[in-house]
Amino acid sequence: DAWDIELVPESDTLPEDVIATIIGSRRPVLFVEGDGGSLDSALYRRAYTDFTVLPVGGCEQVIQTVATFAARPDLHRVGSAGLVDADGRTTEEATFLETKGVYRLPVSEIENVLLLPAVFLALAASLKFSVHEAQAKLAALQSIVYAQATQQIDGICLRYTKRRVDAQMKKIGLSATDITALDAEFKHGVASVDPVSIFNEVKNKVSSAITSQDYATVLLYYDNKGLLNEAAKQLGYQRKSLEEFVGRTLRSEENSVLHSALVDELPAVTPRP
Repeated sequence: DAWDIELVPESDTLPEDVIATIIGSRRPVLFVEGDGGSLDSALYRRAYTDFTVLPVGGCEQVIQTVATFAARPDLHRVGSAGLVDADGRTTEEATFLETKGVYRLPVSEIENVLLLPAVFLALAASLKFSVHEAQAKLAALQSIVYAQATQQIDGICLRYTKRRVDAQMKKIGLSATDITALDAEFKHGVASVDPVSIFNEVKNKVSSAITSQDYATVLLYYDNKGLLNEAAKQLGYQRKSLEEFVGRTLRSEENSVLHSALVDELPAVTPRP
């Protein structure tokens, strides 16, 4: 019978609609990558039911938004956290991001969480495949992923190398106070970045993962949204139809095996005050 009314705080870095959503939320806020597409939203919102999920763009926007939120005590009546794609981040970087309230996905692309064994088998079970049929389809899917990763390994590793070089270049400190010192500082920073070594190191990792059939590691590095098409084919679906089925299943079945598998595979997120 009564309303609580408060002024919406102004911000130069957080959009008005984001602030309004935060203020109106009774739950912690989870900032994620993307634009709120149907599959992304279904996966995140069903896996993180204790959060208000807000897509804010790319990974840098997620990291920046979490940091901005943390610096705003007037918004701290609800906590916040962030979730980003693996996107070439090292284990050390992922650990550091967690200290800031940002968590890394176990796959390079959010869609590919549906290819992880436990999630894929749960999805197959939801589609009424027998255990034996589901296992056979998973094995076929894994073979396709290994074959495609082998064919595309140079491209995979080159894209990874570009992301690593970009991240390292951004860490170059430019604190010089004159042009001579700035030139020396910049050249020293650039000289410390070795694309060939990065490329060779990641290629060895991916090659080893393919050879040893370390499926989880392959999906961690293999940045290919099209892999969901292959999963859909194995299950007798077009990609769009499969995405719609996943969305319906996650929305309608409170304790579905698919929901449980998804929660188990995605990071456990702790909101920061």
